[in-house]
Amino acid sequence: MAWIVPLVVGVFLVASLVPQSRSFVITVETGGLSLVVTKSALSNWLFPQAHVCLRREANLESAPASGIAECDSRAYEVRKASDLNVAWTPGTELRITRGGETASLRIEIRPGEAPPTTASFLQGEPATPVEIPLPVGSFIVVKGGDWPDNGPLGFYGFAVLGSKPSPGSRSHLISGRYEIRETLFLRSNPIAVAGSSFFAGDQVSVVSAQGSKPLPVEGFIDVAENQRNRGFGVIVHAVATKGRMMVERSGAETAYITSRWFERAANDPIIIGAAVLLGLLMSVVELFTRLRSIG
Repeated sequence: MAWIVPLVVGVFLVASLVPQSRSFVITVETGGLSLVVTKSALSNWLFPQAHVCLRREANLESAPASGIAECDSRAYEVRKASDLNVAWTPGTELRITRGGETASLRIEIRPGEAPPTTASFLQGEPATPVEIPLPVGSFIVVKGGDWPDNGPLGFYGFAVLGSKPSPGSRSHLISGRYEIRETLFLRSNPIAVAGSSFFAGDQVSVVSAQGSKPLPVEGFIDVAENQRNRGFGVIVHAVATKGRMMVERSGAETAYITSRWFERAANDPIIIGAAVLLGLLMSVVELFTRLRSIG
């Protein structure tokens, strides 16, 4: 009978080391984000002021005035848009970039299998409602002066944060950190069991536990918290109980990051308390056993 209580406490400790759910919270400042949208309802973007660059079927010989340096008006028809609203079609592939002081945010529609997304906005004086498709090769530009006043851009899909540094590229990850949160046995609230910082130039994504199949994440794009003139901020939340984080770094092997049992044990006060209790109970049992052998 003296072993029943320690046995129960020990079973609880072992069960507590197996997570019931796991999520990754990733916060970065980056110059680039690759995204494949999978849920339109969570990927509805609003821009108070923006320019839409629509790819022409054939280039013009001379460039009409467009008022925007980021868009070659010989290859693109440029539309200045107010209250631009875009609900991205599932399957749309995007590349979002911003690099350098006062730079514009650039959202490029990459080749994919999704039908074109339709954008609605106000154009001209007086403002007139307009709807247009956004074909592959088109992009949206939010000028650097307008970007700090823009609201967050939510998304749900497969995301790759940053890119490996290359000559002329400014889409690399600038800074950031991650936190792994887990819900443990008989607990309703998740706890932080692990976390650390990224290096500049890391490329980060959430993938399956086996291999590197991408897993969907939910997040939003916003103005960078600390440095408003460099890149943009991204916050990602991924519920991936059977997933892990993949970090690709120049000059190093790909790293796969997940939580480990000793990190749970070191960060959960209930596990720490139960371990202390188990130690005390074992001491009592040992003392009781010795006393009985003497008697």
